[in-house]
Amino acid sequence: LEQLAFDYSPKVKEVDLLIYSDGITEVTIANSKGFYGHYRRSDCFIYLHVLAQQNSDISSASAYAVGRELADLSMGKTAEEAASKAIMLLGAQPVRTAVVPVLLDPEVAAEVIGVIAGALSAEAVQKGRSLFADKLGHQIAANLVHIVDDGTLPEGLGSNPFDGEGVPKGKTPVIDSGILSTFLHNTCTARRAGCRSTGNASRPSFRGAPEVGISNFVLLPSITPGEDLLGSIKEGFLVMEIQGVHSGANPVSGEFSVGAKGMWIKNGQLSMPVKEVTIASDILSMLKDIDGVASDLRLFP
Repeated sequence: LEQLAFDYSPKVKEVDLLIYSDGITEVTIANSKGFYGHYRRSDCFIYLHVLAQQNSDISSASAYAVGRELADLSMGKTAEEAASKAIMLLGAQPVRTAVVPVLLDPEVAAEVIGVIAGALSAEAVQKGRSLFADKLGHQIAANLVHIVDDGTLPEGLGSNPFDGEGVPKGKTPVIDSGILSTFLHNTCTARRAGCRSTGNASRPSFRGAPEVGISNFVLLPSITPGEDLLGSIKEGFLVMEIQGVHSGANPVSGEFSVGAKGMWIKNGQLSMPVKEVTIASDILSMLKDIDGVASDLRLFP
């Protein structure tokens, strides 16, 4: 993997971090209601962080891949993604303050969706830690936004036959045409809310009580290629990396302010690399102002 990154371009000068990890998980659940279930699964992961240099300018980028087995990991694609991003960002400069459309790289989009997922947990709602607490049944996003939590997705890393309490995993529409349809529940939060569990009990170990977690939290793709979304933007910003999402995105107040770097868009084309940018908005406004969703679907842990 390291050599593949160096082979991509002589501008790649260093691989400063390379991680491979794998593991096997075995789960058995039995309860007093007569349920008994067992499954075994494997997971693996690669991560690569590279440095690129041109003259005195240095930039960095990372990429990773996850799968159920080693054959699921594309070494060449991962090396190319990290190397190409680092090279694209060479010569990046700050830009003036502006209100422009923002296009999110798939990995960045996944980070933002992860913040939203946490706020849609019934556990967070019932503890007063979610901006969506009073939004059930209301329009919280643009009409073209459809988000499901799908524990049956064949290639999904969060797919299992049942959750941490033995409830069968399923496909739960969470946001349907922009409307908040349900929160994610385990049996405890469902009992408090007077509804059924959505099969989202998360229990990493028998030593802890079940919490609420996600399976595969997916923004459903459209039929619009990402290139068409890019081409429709007269002036804007392609966000390739964000920093400080855990401290800068508040799932209670909805405030969103993170550092970013990426490429400036001019007349539908990538025009120049930019850095030291702050993206500031609020989560509800971001969801309601979505103008397009691309056709590609990528899964991240």
